Amino acid sequence: MMNSNGNSKTILIVEDEEDFAALLSGLLQERGYRVVIARNSGEALDRLREFTPHLITLDVMMPGRRGGAFYEDLRRNKSTGTIPIVIITGLASAGQVFRRAIETKGVRPPEGYLEKPLNEHSLGATLHCILGS
Repeated sequence: MMNSNGNSKTILIVEDEEDFAALLSGLLQERGYRVVIARNSGEALDRLREFTPHLITLDVMMPGRRGGAFYEDLRRNKSTGTIPIVIITGLASAGQVFRRAIETKGVRPPEGYLEKPLNEHSLGATLHCILGS
């Protein structure tokens, strides 16, 4: 399915904060992406059984299953291990902690990190770098 901008790429947003998920969804849709939102890791797994996104944005701090553990599961799973992942966090230090934890576990690092509040230019540059659009 292509949208009016000719972009058929789908992004799965895994984000528990409803306002931020709506903001991110709007920014992505403005750039021509198809967006699917999951409020937690369980919903994300349900969506991943239905389709394979071109990219996943993942909040690190979520209730229930934390983003770090979910990230590791995604990377180690044969069907999701190659999907590009951009970590989004509201804690500036969380990106560094996350990177060290992933490195020590031998898991491939995410393709990008973005901090909240979201910088639209950084979002666009990150998406362009990863998806080429």
